[in-house]
Amino acid sequence: MQRPGWLDHPVSKVSASLLLAFFLLLAGARFYLKAFHGFAWDFSINWTAAQGLREGLSLYDRSALQQLAVTQIDSGMSRLFAGRFTSFIGLPTTAILHLPFTLLPFEASVLCYRLLALAAMLVAIFMAGSAVPSPQRRQAWLAGAVCLLSWHAFPFSLQLGQVDAWLMLALAAAVLAAARERWLACGMAIGIAVLLKVSPGWLLLYCLLQRRWRALAGAAFVIGAGLLLSLVSQHGRDLWQFFTGVLPSLGDSPLHVQNQSLGAFLARLATEDVQLLSFATGTGSWKIVAALVAAALLWLAHRRSAPPTEGLAVAILCALLAGPLTWDHYLSWAVIPAVILAARLSWQGLCVLALLLLPLAFPVPYPQADAIAAHGAWRLATGLQPLALLVLVGWCNMARQPVQAR
Repeated sequence: MQRPGWLDHPVSKVSASLLLAFFLLLAGARFYLKAFHGFAWDFSINWTAAQGLREGLSLYDRSALQQLAVTQIDSGMSRLFAGRFTSFIGLPTTAILHLPFTLLPFEASVLCYRLLALAAMLVAIFMAGSAVPSPQRRQAWLAGAVCLLSWHAFPFSLQLGQVDAWLMLALAAAVLAAARERWLACGMAIGIAVLLKVSPGWLLLYCLLQRRWRALAGAAFVIGAGLLLSLVSQHGRDLWQFFTGVLPSLGDSPLHVQNQSLGAFLARLATEDVQLLSFATGTGSWKIVAALVAAALLWLAHRRSAPPTEGLAVAILCALLAGPLTWDHYLSWAVIPAVILAARLSWQGLCVLALLLLPLAFPVPYPQADAIAAHGAWRLATGLQPLALLVLVGWCNMARQPVQAR
């Protein structure tokens, strides 16, 4: 006769339910205070760029956009559009995405954007969980909800007003479409992600390795349409300036601790400089090393004939590791592969996974120069997140059970 487990006792079930409810209440309150309070710096940049688009200004004219931000928002915006990472540096399609929000006053648009972005995050987790077999979906959705409430990147992204939610939605749609063998739709979703950020192009590399020509055709169509739409801005001059000026300037990304790419972390370990809060010092050749590591991990996923969902999950992690610019809030994208992996784990495996991904629950440390000079371990502490992603991608690559929708 099998001995009853601890959770089989009625009192134990009530206790576990109360503990779970307390955790969710506490995590929800923390999430709300972080996500819906504080100034939306990144949204203010994109919102101002969209306003400039309406007024016929160049998206990359810093002085003109700064004056517009001061006029439309407040005088505190004089701190923006003064440098490379306080200015609009995305494709014109990012500004076009924000055009509907310019119809509202700034404060109302911030609240509206945050609510819609939170809804997009929830839908993305739902879609990612729907890409696994039916018996595993409830566990996948639960894992995604726990990640949403516990990881630092989610409320931080909402607070800043970043576009990560729409990236997550596009990536989750791509994974779900791949699970159902709808490769044209998969490619179109990847194309949307690439128009928002360049790094999801790693998913296209995986499709190329897998010879998914329909996916590549769908992505090419969407990206082409997006670039044609971008020609409206300044009659194509902004698009030309992005590829000739803005994008090359982002090539040697900073080793600042906010950059959580593998290359930036390796650069922080290798340099003798104790100033790790600098946006001026680049990662140098370490970004090439990170790209090679990511390429090797992607090749392993291809060689072992990983199921489509797992292969794309590895590609998402490779995009984050390779960077070369992976701001800390980008790590919210990793919830897609985390959900895919968590779906087939036992409870013991889920506990191990939660411990391994624990660094994602905390903000990136900002050690000062004197602290780094005194204790070199601070350098390692600035890269616990990419190390956690390496563990996650390694676990995904060791997976043997197919994860496919039914």
